[in-house]
Amino acid sequence: MKYRYSARLQESDYSQGMLQGWCGGEGLLPLAGELPATEDWLPPQVISQAAKQVLASESFMAGDMEGQGYRPLREQLCIPLAAAGIDAAPEQLLVMPGPRAALELCMKVLTDPGETVLVERPASAEALQVIRMNNLRAADVACDEEGMLLDAAEQLLKTRKPRLVYVMPDFGSPSSRIWSLERRRGLVELCRRYEVPIIEDGSYRDLLGDSGTSYPALHALAEDKDQVLYTGTYARTWLPGIGAAWIAASPELITVMASVTGEEEQRGHMLHQLLLHQLLMNDVLERHSRERAERFRSRMQLAEQLLRTNGSPGLAWHSRDGGLFMWLELPEGLDGEALQRAALMKGAAIAPGARFYAESPVRSRARLTVAGVNEQQLAAGIEGLVEAVSEFTARS
Repeated sequence: MKYRYSARLQESDYSQGMLQGWCGGEGLLPLAGELPATEDWLPPQVISQAAKQVLASESFMAGDMEGQGYRPLREQLCIPLAAAGIDAAPEQLLVMPGPRAALELCMKVLTDPGETVLVERPASAEALQVIRMNNLRAADVACDEEGMLLDAAEQLLKTRKPRLVYVMPDFGSPSSRIWSLERRRGLVELCRRYEVPIIEDGSYRDLLGDSGTSYPALHALAEDKDQVLYTGTYARTWLPGIGAAWIAASPELITVMASVTGEEEQRGHMLHQLLLHQLLMNDVLERHSRERAERFRSRMQLAEQLLRTNGSPGLAWHSRDGGLFMWLELPEGLDGEALQRAALMKGAAIAPGARFYAESPVRSRARLTVAGVNEQQLAAGIEGLVEAVSEFTARS
């Protein structure tokens, strides 16, 4: 039987097949993935200990779950949210099976097909896929090192009349930029005036660690807490096998969202919720986050040092104080997809940059997941990348 795939899928070029192509296969250095190196995940023995505690608990045996998720977990999540400046009660939280599911639910509840969502330029490729798969249009706002350019954002708020704004202000993919306090306040004020809700994706906020460049979440800066929906997770950093994510929003909106998901869906990922709660109770995640955030800062510094030492003319990047990703500007005329193919021949898988644009993609860009490998692998991967770039510049 020959299947006819939906137009939504055809419009979304960030398919699983392409993602596998970016990450490469056996023997390749995975500088294109979405996760840290496996050695940086929470150790299996720590998870195993928490799992034993969960399986012996009364909550597991009783199947104790509510429509918004396991209440003790929601109570515990209020602590890391408070560290981001978010004063949330358990009634303002909804637990979801993963960060993508959380974003999809926000889109489904707050938009209608054909409407527009403003995003950063460049933006998370996965978020762009979610937007397109929900029959929405993505419009990108010009950014610099401090975040969205407010004049550009206001112009699009006027002309494109978006239903939502989606941002990742802390170490977001693919650029790993950290928004300035001024830009955070500015966007919140703009969206208040134009009455447009903001989805703030905090998936990588725990990578800030003890960084001196930490600012309050946009949700914390909004006077009207209905204005910003905050999503968080550990699944993109330390716990990729535990897909729990959470949405912080007004009690009214959380009630509506919970009615869409229902208790049956909550029970489907009950074990993950109980396990995350136990890990938070054991106080291992915060310590692990601080240690690994510092390690990622060192790894980013190493990547920059390797590029400065071995880099070829025309290759540029912006310094970052940590995070998972490095955003590369390639020599003029070098297409990111062509570099991807050349780098694969050198044993390194990278992500071409065009996939991270909602409109008018810049093809001379690429993303490296510098935290996706250890130091020795990073050195080998950058060596192969630089060789591929140098071969191009030698021919041009």
